[in-house]
Parts: sequence; C-alpha cells; structure tokens
Amino acid sequence: MDALSLSAFRAMIAFGSVELENHCAEVNDLNVFPVPDGDTGSNMSATMSGGVSAINAGKDPDFASLGRAMSEGMLLSARGNSGVILSQFFAGFAKALPAKDTLSIQDFLSCMGAGVRNAYAVVRVPVEGTMLTVMREGHEKAMASSPFKDFESLFIILLKAMEASLEHTPEKLSVLADAGVVDSGGAGFLYIFRGMAASLDGKSLSYSSSSTAKGSNPIDLSLFNEDSHLDYGYCTEFLLQLTKEKGDPSKFPLQEFIDFLSTIGDSIVCFQNGTIVKVHVHTKTPDKAIEYARRYGDFLTFKMENMALQHNEVLARREEKAHHKKGHTPIAAIAVSPTEEISSIFRGYGVEVILPSNEFMNPGADDFLRAFDMADADAIFVFPNNKNEIMVAHQAATLYKKSWIYVIETLDLPMGLAAASVMDVADLSVKENLRRMDAELSKAHSIALCVAIHDSKNNGLVIKEGDYMGLLDDYIIVAAPTMEECFEALLKKVEGFEDMSVITLVHGKGVKEEKIEKLREIAVGLNDFIEVYPVYGNQTLYPILGVLE
Repeated sequence: MDALSLSAFRAMIAFGSVELENHCAEVNDLNVFPVPDGDTGSNMSATMSGGVSAINAGKDPDFASLGRAMSEGMLLSARGNSGVILSQFFAGFAKALPAKDTLSIQDFLSCMGAGVRNAYAVVRVPVEGTMLTVMREGHEKAMASSPFKDFESLFIILLKAMEASLEHTPEKLSVLADAGVVDSGGAGFLYIFRGMAASLDGKSLSYSSSSTAKGSNPIDLSLFNEDSHLDYGYCTEFLLQLTKEKGDPSKFPLQEFIDFLSTIGDSIVCFQNGTIVKVHVHTKTPDKAIEYARRYGDFLTFKMENMALQHNEVLARREEKAHHKKGHTPIAAIAVSPTEEISSIFRGYGVEVILPSNEFMNPGADDFLRAFDMADADAIFVFPNNKNEIMVAHQAATLYKKSWIYVIETLDLPMGLAAASVMDVADLSVKENLRRMDAELSKAHSIALCVAIHDSKNNGLVIKEGDYMGLLDDYIIVAAPTMEECFEALLKKVEGFEDMSVITLVHGKGVKEEKIEKLREIAVGLNDFIEVYPVYGNQTLYPILGVLE
C-alpha cells in the first residue's frame, strides 16, 4: 500500500488502540518512579479510545478535518502524564495532516516528525529514556531509511527501530535499570504502532478478555493507611475552560501559569488548545493549583490520585507476580481477600493468586479475568468469599476460554478458608479436590461478629446501635451489648456445637489478645473438648470471623 485512504487511516488508529488495550496490564506493571503515574497503559488506552471515538463519529471529508477531530477526542480523553504526551504527539501529527483524501508515505513521515516535536515541546523538562525517545528514534531511523516503496516497508523499519529504542531505555534512565524494566510509556507507544502495522497486513485484532483499560480496580486500603506518609503527593490533572467573565482567553498567560506550577510541583505538562488548557502536575498541594487555575476559568474535568497509593499498588502487583507466577500448572486457585494477613492464610493453603477487596469496593469481572491469566493453569478454583461476588465470578468464568474455571460458592470468608484448607492442588485431581471441598462446606459453619451502626429489627431480633451482632452461616441470629455476650449466645445457637472439635478465630484490627482469651474460655466452657485456634486477620468490618468444625 503506497497511500492511505481515510478509511485505512481510521482502521490504523483503531487497531493501534486495540493492540494497546490488549496489553494494558503489561504496560501498567512497568511503571516506576520518578514519574509514578500508576496506570500508564490504562491512561494511554483511554487517550487512544477518545481519538477512535471521535474519528468514527463523523464523516470527515479530508485528512485535515479528520485530524482535528482525532486530536480533540484525544485531548478530552487524555489521562495521566503518558496520556497527555501521547495526545500531544497525535496533536502535532494531526496539525500537519494535509487537506486531501489520501496520505502518502512522505506525508506520514512529515506528520510523525511534527508529532515528535510537539510532544517534546509540551514537556517542561524532556527526559530521555522515555516514550519521547522511542517515538523520536523510530522517526529518525525511518527518515534515514527513506524512501519506501510502501507503508508495509515503512512500518517494518519503524517497529524495529522502536523496539531497539525501547530495549535501550534503561541505559538512558537509571531508575529503569534499577527496577529492571523498560519504559512503560515507550512500551505503550510501541504497542500502538504494532497495531497500526497489523491493520496494514490485513490481520484481525480483537479485544483480549484480560484487557484492563476499562473499569477500575478495588482500592487496597492496606497500601495507604493511617500510618502512611504522603511522600509523593498527588497526580493532579484537569481541563480548564477559559472564560470571558474572568478575562480575555486570547491573553491567557500560559508561561506564567507553567512557572507557577513549577513552584508547587513537578512532572508538569501544560498546554493551551484554543480556549481550553490541559494541566498535569505532581504536587502535594493540589488546592493551590485549583485556586490559581480558577482565576482564569472553570474546570471541564478534574482528576486527583494519591501517588504513594499508586506506587504501592504497582509494587504489590509485581510482588504478587513474582510470588505466584511459576509457569503453567495443572491446577491453581484464586481467592478474594480483604487483607494481607488473610491472604497469607490462603497462600498457606495453596492459593496462588489473591484478588484484593475491601468494604468499599469488590473485584469486578475484569479483575477475575486478569487473575485467571495470572493463575495460568488448566483448571482454576475460585473462592469469591462474598455472596455478592459469586455471580460476578461465574460471569467471568463464562467469558474465559483458556482454562476450566470452578467457582466454589463460598458465601463469606470463613467458608472460603474452610474450603481452601482441605484443597491440595499439588497432589490431588480436580475431581478429588472438589469432593473434599464440598464435604468440608457441608459440615463446617461460619460465624462472624460485627457492630450495629444503627437501631434495627431483623427477623424479630431487636438490635440497638452499638450492639454486637452474631452471624451464623451469613445470617444474623443474635445480638448483645458486648462481644463476649454475643459470642456465647451465638455458639449456643449452633446446632451440635458440643460435638465440634475446632474453632478457628480470625480476629480483626483492634481486638486484643485478652479479648481472644475470654472468647476461648467461653467456647471451652460450652464444649470441654473444643480446640480454639486464633489467627490475626487485620480485617475492619468484622472484628471476629470464625470457622466451626
């Protein structure tokens, strides 16, 4: 193909977007400081998706008008430092597009050069060893190898040059070398161009089931809690609409604004597009950026993220992979868990992959799909450990085609721990594991204690605010003013408790050892032969979780 039509260019951009989205998790996991945007792949993919939507929405008569639509779509959708730089590459590219309905190879190279220059210009302090280097060195190699007989030949050279440039990014940026990774933004940019090349070859691309560009992950509150320090500030970005009531938009002092941002933060990307100003800054005082910006207009969009939390999430994902990714196996297991302490219990039972959850957010189907990929086994057992997650896990299982997925319908954490405790993925077959887990769930009981936050009635049970509520197999059956009274009343309600032999008590944050000892005495007082095993779980909503057997 020696020239691109409008439809061929649309397909090229769409393919680039799909290929990037299919590798979001991989790109996200490459993130390192000192530019700690924790979701580079997702941010770049959101930016590309905005451009694709814009050019698919209309029927632009020529490349110049199509480029304007693409650039505006990416500008409005750009997220994170990486997304903003990417949007500016395509803004420069689009601005150089000619007002005609075909695009030659030389036109493409000229546009790419304009994109590189624009991307460098928008970064206050350009850093080599990043996406900027990959795009620049790719273009430079293509220009040195010109002319080309067709676009296919051009992209062969572009991809080889970008791959080599990406491989050498750690040599240019020590933080990459220290982390043992290549630049995440550069990797994302390479995936875009690989997708573009695939469109030229007539290949078909489809969205991977494990794509992570859409949706959001649960926030693991253990990664930034009351003992944490805000070492890195907030990733702050917004679109500011300049308004006439606050001054003449044409006289907006852009450089003065950039100079101010440099006094409160770093990693600054700030540019003006007509009457809209795009801002990205890392700062510990985002309120100052907000106050300053509102002198000139009002916000169209605003996003602020804790970078320490982002960084810790990246480290946790890496540690998870390093701990669990041991190559393809016959059987693996996945469990949803609210704390690292409870996760450690599951790992001790042989669970390979942990999905974090908390009281504010539980995993979605896309999170389960990513976990299935990470487990990498012929058969995968899934412990949802929450009645609300069982359907989500089943939905993800129906979408996944690489493994046999077995959702163990554990209604709560105690039942998940009970089922996992009898699992043996190393030595037993799928059938035998399922038989053992089914038998365990049929005989074990779950208990939980939590504090009522308001007065209520439940199946005739009068509950006062501050009372302890006792749950048996996920149903509230008793309430009492103190933990000890509630625990004793709960055990008395358990049919056959006097014949049981073991209670595993998972105690939460703030429950002292003296309290656990009192609960043990209560249990032994009701059953002389019961063994009580306390385990610290660090959970918040339920001070006591337990398994009765």
